[in-house]
Amino acid sequence: MTMPDGRMWAGLDLETLGPILEKRIEVEQVAEFCRGWVGAAKGPEQIAEIEIFKQIGWEIDDQKRDINLSTSGDGWSVEVLLHNDRWNVDITPGRQVPTITCRSEGGLPFTTATEYIVNSVNKVN
Repeated sequence: MTMPDGRMWAGLDLETLGPILEKRIEVEQVAEFCRGWVGAAKGPEQIAEIEIFKQIGWEIDDQKRDINLSTSGDGWSVEVLLHNDRWNVDITPGRQVPTITCRSEGGLPFTTATEYIVNSVNKVN
């Protein structure tokens, strides 16, 4: 986790970590390593916030964010409010993938996690 932005990362190497800390690398180059922002709930909220991060870049970390989740058909509609901007992200569940169980010896038994499909990202103003 990087601080003070509260952004979580995985799979980074030291060569990439420095530019992230200094925010001197293009978001497109590191978005695949981003696992979310601590202020968003696990799942669709974090996925939506990452999508907005990809759209506007590092300046999102300087803005107050409010995230509202609602069920929409077979998925979710996530509203992300940033200063004077409102974003809507439409997300549906994808496949179930096997994953290890955290805090369990050897990661067993295996469990499953949902992959998420982002159908649309729209700025509303």
